[in-house]
Amino acid sequence: EDSRTLNLGVNGGFTAIDDFEFYRAGQEYGGDIGTGHHALGSSDTYTNLVLYWRRYQPLQIPVRANLNTQLQFGYNYGLDDQFSLGGADSLRGVLDGDAREGDIFALLNLNWLIPLNRYPAFRWNIFTDVGNAWERDEINPFYLVNTFGVGARWKLRFLVNSTLRLDIAFNPSTRGFKIYAGTSNMF
Repeated sequence: EDSRTLNLGVNGGFTAIDDFEFYRAGQEYGGDIGTGHHALGSSDTYTNLVLYWRRYQPLQIPVRANLNTQLQFGYNYGLDDQFSLGGADSLRGVLDGDAREGDIFALLNLNWLIPLNRYPAFRWNIFTDVGNAWERDEINPFYLVNTFGVGARWKLRFLVNSTLRLDIAFNPSTRGFKIYAGTSNMF
């Protein structure tokens, strides 16, 4: 069996985001198209399409708070279970082994970031993630997994410009908790 893969991918979008010291404002949208074909030397023939929209809404109460929204849709033709939701960058709170897999997915992430008054580089996060992945012939947009949780963000400006991230997510359907840590924002 030939395991060579040659993929052709295109990523494009529109960004109008203002990055302030500790928060963002604006929106962006775009998509990714990826394809593989035997004629290109790929071992599989498939097409992936992922579309996204992100909005960073500053809030006046409390000062420097943000409501960050991300909406994504994905479609795959040619391969089975190309998409997997569950983890630090998609559907937080879905435990290992319970990832939602399929050919089509929909995902909504909402993050409400609330700064500490005296230390705006440190922000609390209240979030919810809603989404699912389905097989092409089993799409049910009314069956969605909903998780929620709390977290913290600490923007480090010395030495490196990075954000430390800690989230604790809860999945009501499984009554399971999951902790995530990282060095960048989710989106």
